[in-house]
Amino acid sequence: DAKGKLTALAEGEVVVRATAQFGTDDAYADVTIRVEELVTGNIVPNAVVEFGYYDGEGNWVALTGNDGSGDKTEFNLGNVGSVTLKNVPTDKYIAKIKTPYPAHYLATDEVEKEFEVVKGEANEVVLKLELKMVLLTFDVIDAETKAPLANTTVTITSADGNTLTGKTDENGFVSFGKVPANTYEYYASKTPTGYTAPAKESVNLDEATGDVHRTI
Repeated sequence: DAKGKLTALAEGEVVVRATAQFGTDDAYADVTIRVEELVTGNIVPNAVVEFGYYDGEGNWVALTGNDGSGDKTEFNLGNVGSVTLKNVPTDKYIAKIKTPYPAHYLATDEVEKEFEVVKGEANEVVLKLELKMVLLTFDVIDAETKAPLANTTVTITSADGNTLTGKTDENGFVSFGKVPANTYEYYASKTPTGYTAPAKESVNLDEATGDVHRTI
């Protein structure tokens, strides 16, 4: 098995290439690697992927591929969410998402997959991460008496500018349900007559290990 041999290029440049099982015609084909969110199927921005194999001792060997912009061993998918590698030798490989994963995303059972490149076919492998979701709830109370304040509007705004509002019930409680992990500013944007809203505060849901509850 010649997989993983070092192929010397011009002037001593060395890259790792898969060279096994090419067949008699040394077949090649393109392969697309895509990263999606597990539940929604939306693309995951800024994931970094690589492809290769594990050697006999279980060590990861990253192979060199070309996405049209030069030889690389890792590929940042940016906002596109996919990369197409050109002229990959027909063989079996493993594609995987490199750690650390993009902010707000968690590992799944599909962060790496074995795939086979077949000449003449649309070769594609889809890897998946899960967007972390956190239950976020609030109580709004009178600062002195601690009595609940109904009909108070609470506004939360994520670091990337997404805003949600909710109104407290008769118990001064409001739930935003499960929201994507991020850092959020929150405050009482509309208070009952006679009350003044305190300053905005923030909470980082990426650090949460369970549900998050705050009191305003």
